[in-house]
Amino acid sequence: MLTMNPSNKHIHVLIAEDDDALRRLWRITFENSGFQVDAVADGRHAIAHLRLQLPDVLVLDHNMPEADGTDVLEALRTLDPHHHVKRILVTASPSFALNLDQSEVDLFLQKPTGIVELMTLAERMMQARS
Repeated sequence: MLTMNPSNKHIHVLIAEDDDALRRLWRITFENSGFQVDAVADGRHAIAHLRLQLPDVLVLDHNMPEADGTDVLEALRTLDPHHHVKRILVTASPSFALNLDQSEVDLFLQKPTGIVELMTLAERMMQARS
């Protein structure tokens, strides 16, 4: 069972996922574990959010409307040139990872992804940064 982790309260996570149910599940679970969370439904809104505030962790679906994960990563390259934002790319298409510049993401996960696995990996990424 996941519980509130007080050390997560200063970690801001942006979730960009077009599947409403999955986005809500991820948001609620991250919030219940103490993370500060914003969630958007498409790449265009993800880019707009990144322009306003860079998160500590970006959980990014690859296949989204308006702008896909590749478009978001391209925008983030300019907004975060020193790669401070930890980037987790999630996709149902394993072949996409073969064409991906591995320096663009910190972690690649294939759907379906377990929420406990996703949160644990996000926490570890932030601990490694400290």
